[in-house]
Amino acid sequence: MFSMIVYNQRNHTSYKYFFGGINLRKNKTDKINKTSRKQHKVRRINVCSVFYMGRQFKVILGIRDVNSRYYFNGMVKVMGEFQKKINAFQIDGDKTIINEILEAVEMDFISNTSRTRTTDGSDSGKVMIQLEKNEHYIAYRIRAMRELIMRQYEGRITDTYIEEFQRLLSIIYIDLGIKFEATSYDQTRWVIYFNLTTDMFNEIERHMPEIEDRMHYDDLLIFKSLFYRYKDIITKREKEKDEAISTIDKSIIEALEHGLKYVDTTKAEREIVKYVNKAFSSKFSDLELERNGLIRIQRNNRYGERKILHVNKYFPDDLTRVVLGDYKEGFRDKLTGNQNNFINEILKIVEVDAKKGELKNYTCTRLGEARINKKYIAEKLGLSPATVRKRISRILNKLT
Repeated sequence: MFSMIVYNQRNHTSYKYFFGGINLRKNKTDKINKTSRKQHKVRRINVCSVFYMGRQFKVILGIRDVNSRYYFNGMVKVMGEFQKKINAFQIDGDKTIINEILEAVEMDFISNTSRTRTTDGSDSGKVMIQLEKNEHYIAYRIRAMRELIMRQYEGRITDTYIEEFQRLLSIIYIDLGIKFEATSYDQTRWVIYFNLTTDMFNEIERHMPEIEDRMHYDDLLIFKSLFYRYKDIITKREKEKDEAISTIDKSIIEALEHGLKYVDTTKAEREIVKYVNKAFSSKFSDLELERNGLIRIQRNNRYGERKILHVNKYFPDDLTRVVLGDYKEGFRDKLTGNQNNFINEILKIVEVDAKKGELKNYTCTRLGEARINKKYIAEKLGLSPATVRKRISRILNKLT
């Protein structure tokens, strides 16, 4: 006899079945339901897991309710370890799969000899790589996106005086023979181009008395001015980097959990990886926009085409615009007492949120100016969304 657990992803409900051969019998006493004990009639289930003699199988099947009898009709094949770990996360919250992916993120992908760049029409091309496990392909995507975000904190300074500063560093290192520890990214006959880091600046600062004694006075004045200028820039940048890393790591976990939570584990492993990577990228991008004070919205352009925009959402100084948009002075004279009271009630909610800078429950224009979310206002006022929509629609009709 088989023991079968059926997990319904839509309502997060699990059922346990026992069956032998073709006929399938539901054991109602073993039903597992995290949210409700209410009995459900199952008309059709497409996917389940079967445990037989200690092995777990993936089942593609149809189950029909005919006179309270359940019939098995499908095929059984072994479920891979990859799918089983994702199932464990979806059903029980087991984070083994997440921990393995995050551990793999720190692998040395660059030295992988199969890593090649191909032409796909884009400026950078497409990178192809062969990896041992499905988890590693997801980790590779996470690593690539994390490094892309971190580049803004690691870019080289390119202002007017950086060339002069590198020349003076080279004089200290080559001509004066004061060997401070630092790495370089380029070198010409006369100049070494050093990577500017807080460690390098601290190392040079320890040599500063010797530099002051031996360096030409005019060069020393310029060097010290630029030294402290760039030290402040790099120190600030590395502090921002450390703060960003903490937030980015949390965003990575949240986005990865989002991708794994909704993926269909009955798909082929390659399709699962593709879905998780796509879902992760989308969610992680949204979290990064939010971290930088931006949101992603879709609006029609002047030609009626749907476009994605990244905007900085904000409350305008005139909060009445959040409720009504563009309006003319004296508009309240056109409204009834109840309509004016209704607007005042909404404005009280908006004023509280504006003081807190709480924008998550608001939509916005294509320029980022906040607008009320009628569902949110309905919840705050204890009304139905339909009632709020109708009342605001009547108000706007009077003002046009």
